[in-house]
Order: sequence, then structure tokens, then C-alpha cells
Amino acid sequence: MADYNTRVVRLSNALSDGAYGRAFRYREVSDLGPSPLAPLLAVGMDVGLGALQRGLGWTPTRRVLDRILPRPGQGPSPEQRAAGRFRMEITATTTTGARYRSTVAADQDPGYDGTAVMLGQSALCLALDGPRLPQRAGVLTPATALGDALVARIRAHGFTFEVARLP
Repeated sequence: MADYNTRVVRLSNALSDGAYGRAFRYREVSDLGPSPLAPLLAVGMDVGLGALQRGLGWTPTRRVLDRILPRPGQGPSPEQRAAGRFRMEITATTTTGARYRSTVAADQDPGYDGTAVMLGQSALCLALDGPRLPQRAGVLTPATALGDALVARIRAHGFTFEVARLP
């Protein structure tokens, strides 16, 4: 999701009048661990995702992939989803050299249950939390449109958001 997330995060900073800092830079990576196989896994993941993206974008290969990939309505079983969880660690270094780590996590499958909670709570936030929302209009990102009100709603559903200064 880095192709999309980087643009959303940078837009949030721009819409917030540079609240993340004028020298703000953002990039997204996947950590595959310290194993000697990690570089090989990274190349495999990159090649596989690139091939899937190109394959879905070309009609002849998309027809083949449509026969192989799950159909709409298919996916993991309820038991597999119940076992899902996610944890994201975001590290930041300020212009003064201070380092921070933010963690976002939930004991929910990120592609199904976690996404449903985030979307549902975003809709409820828009419908019910008007006075608590940032006073903005136009094309907004979740951070600039829903802000802390959404964070509070998602926390109430078992998501964790933590920030710690690193030594």
C-alpha cells in the first residue's frame, strides 16, 4: 500500500499547513526480519506483487488470474480471520534528532475485520461526531477530516495507538 499511503500522508501534512514539519519526509517499508533469507524474501515479495499488479492490468493475463484468484465473496474462513492480527511500527526522527516510535495494532484481521471496524467507525464519526471534527472542507484525508474523534472510536474497538520517545 506504500504507493497510496505515501501520498495520503503527505497530503495530510499539506492540508494541515505543514503540521508534521516543513522538512517532513515519509516512506514505507516492510521488515522481513534479520534472517539471512530476508533479502531473498524481499526480492520474491517485490517480484510477486509487481507481477500480480502488471498481470491484473493486462486483459489476457487478468482472464487467467480471474480463474485462479478467489472470487468475490470468497476469502479466509471465520476461524482464519479470528486468528488475524496486525502491528505497524512507525519510526520518526525530528529535525532536532529526537527519535520516536508509534505503534498501531489490533487483534483483528487487517484485511477484513479490522478494515470493517475502521470503515464503520469512520462513517459513524462523520454521522455523529460533527462538532468534534476538525473544521475543514473539500477533499480530505482521514487524519484531516476525522482526527482524534476517529482515533477514540477505533481505540474503543480494541485498536492500540502508542507513541514513545526512543533513547
